[in-house]
Amino acid sequence: MNASLLPKVLLVCMLALPDLVLSQTSGDPFIVSASSSEHFSGNTEQGQTFIFLDHSEPIEGFSFGLTYGDESVDPLGIEPGFDLITATGADGPDFFIVDLIPVGVPSNANGVTLACLNSLTVPLDEIPAGVGSEIAIIDYQIAALPGEIPIDFSGELGNPVILLIASVGGQDRFLEPVSGFLTVLDAPPPPSGPLFVRGDVNGDGVLDLSDPIRIGVFVARGVNQLPCLAAGDIDDNGLVQLNDVVQLLSYLFSFGPEPAMPFPDCSQDPTQDLECIDSECTASP
Repeated sequence: MNASLLPKVLLVCMLALPDLVLSQTSGDPFIVSASSSEHFSGNTEQGQTFIFLDHSEPIEGFSFGLTYGDESVDPLGIEPGFDLITATGADGPDFFIVDLIPVGVPSNANGVTLACLNSLTVPLDEIPAGVGSEIAIIDYQIAALPGEIPIDFSGELGNPVILLIASVGGQDRFLEPVSGFLTVLDAPPPPSGPLFVRGDVNGDGVLDLSDPIRIGVFVARGVNQLPCLAAGDIDDNGLVQLNDVVQLLSYLFSFGPEPAMPFPDCSQDPTQDLECIDSECTASP
């Protein structure tokens, strides 16, 4: 066997095989918890589940399995959490093995497993004892009906099984799990207010040189000659000023940033900070 692979093989054995696990050490309970979040139905959205650890002693590594109780939640990846990066440096832990399709996940759910050792050489990096240490972040995609989806920890996923443990001085501390939830809400009603396209200040349905000219005339004369004042607020800062002329010209002719929403489609103003008395556009079906 390649000598460089030996530490990884030993670690997998320690984290995965029940008959090789060392005895539980005494002390305060170690608690692993998952953050909760909210989403709206009718959309495919992305989100993150933050994994936290309450531990009264420094840890050298950990492992866990986790399930999302609905197959509409699709895990996309796992990255080290803030406190793990702080302990191990910018390069992250030496051993960080993720399985996004582990054996043992129920047929109506999805799940992940993670095995992490902070460092493979001495002195071993440790995450200092603390409450709410962020050890991992799970990225996911969700497209679900309204309801509540549990996020549960498991020590029964994987082959070999990935246990729910942290390592303290080479001894296992079994983790007490605290579930999280993904709450899926009914889609919110569409925002109220007039419809317009940001930048189309003359309402002809086309963004071209005439539009920054109209904004410039308004700015120079200080008189509201714009039927939809909000359409002239290109950066959506609540003011129509020379900077809006510059930004729109930059977008049209020199690859500058595009106007703020609503753009390029006809919709409502997300901030609704300026009036729009008249606009010819209609929302797409």
